[in-house]
Amino acid sequence: SAGEVRLLSVVWGDFDDNGIVDSADVDALVSGIALGGNSPHLDLSGDGKVNDVDLEQWLAAAAAQNGFAEPFLLGDTNLDGVVNLADLNNLAVNWQRNVTSWSAGDFTADGVVDAADLNALTLNWRQSIPTASVTSAPVPEPSTWLLMLVGPAMFYRQSRRC
Repeated sequence: SAGEVRLLSVVWGDFDDNGIVDSADVDALVSGIALGGNSPHLDLSGDGKVNDVDLEQWLAAAAAQNGFAEPFLLGDTNLDGVVNLADLNNLAVNWQRNVTSWSAGDFTADGVVDAADLNALTLNWRQSIPTASVTSAPVPEPSTWLLMLVGPAMFYRQSRRC
């Protein structure tokens, strides 16, 4: 309508503009890829195409925004960071159906949940991605502490003999 101003999402990859990057957003992207659209809104790589490149970028950036250290895995329908029975169940419920949704199991974004999607899930079965953590200094192993204590004493003892 006249005078209406629509602000662009301030969160990268948040296609539904709700302020979070979640399964609804990846579902929108997978749908855009499967239906062959070229919406500039979904074109994350800026190459004029909405395709697997955009999906790979979304999986990496969205995982980071949600506290993970690595990209979301193919097969992780609910984006919880692990490919498990819940994900297999989502795929099984939609087996051989024409769907354009990551959360339904269409990881290949081809518009159908089939053997290619099951293969993607199987390759990552029971895999998980680590959560991002605050960088901390490594803690020496107990044997390292022992060497740190005993080493100088041995060196001192040998130097006194000479």
